Amino acid sequence: MRKRGAVVAEVEFQVVTDGVGVITLNRPEKLNAFNFEMHRQLAAVLTGDELQDCRAVVLRAEGRAFCGGTDLSELGDHLGQSRTPSFEVSTGTEMSHNFRYARPVIIAAVQGYALGLGTLVVNLTDLVIASEDAVFGHPEVTHGLVQGNGIPRLREVVGTRAAMSMLVTGRRVPAEEALRIGIVNEVVPAERLEERAMEVARQIAANPAYAVHMAKRFFYESADIPYGAAVQAGYRVMRTAQLARRENGANFQW
Repeated sequence: MRKRGAVVAEVEFQVVTDGVGVITLNRPEKLNAFNFEMHRQLAAVLTGDELQDCRAVVLRAEGRAFCGGTDLSELGDHLGQSRTPSFEVSTGTEMSHNFRYARPVIIAAVQGYALGLGTLVVNLTDLVIASEDAVFGHPEVTHGLVQGNGIPRLREVVGTRAAMSMLVTGRRVPAEEALRIGIVNEVVPAERLEERAMEVARQIAANPAYAVHMAKRFFYESADIPYGAAVQAGYRVMRTAQLARRENGANFQW
């Protein structure tokens, strides 16, 4: 429980073992719904040098929900209220960029609700472990809103038909369906959620840092160029990895 008057970070980061870090969403009394300060703090963590030195990072959340979405009280004139000066601080584009170009593999450990912005955050991570009680969805349409900046990534993750269904109905997607349509990699009992996420993180961190960082970066970059060019670029990436291996990764960064 937070002490009255205490200043508590709403997004925390720590390195827990060699090559493995943990990001914690820490606003449980609001179901970890994002306000502008959380946007600022998450951006600072994702772009910080300490995180970049990791090979794998677990993204977890305090409380009974991973992320209930956006704190609607701070949406300003999007709900007919006056806009606050901090509205422009962090956009979906910035968040997408920060996740994609963070060097370590980011593994979401999801319990309870991951709705709206919560589903977007999950989709922006690289791997997802969900507890059996996890629930995903984009309910924005039921509030007269649209999760516009999350649509491209949602379509990439689940495909056109499933994405359209989620967006226009606002329905909630339970963990087993999320596994079937590709939102999550694994579903585990709630009591094993963080243990399993850390197992995966340690498995990744056991590999050379340069190889992990190269694999993640080229995975995403290859999706943005034509197939033939991607194959040719892939050969160059393979060659670069071979050279790095020959030097044991010394002084090598991707």
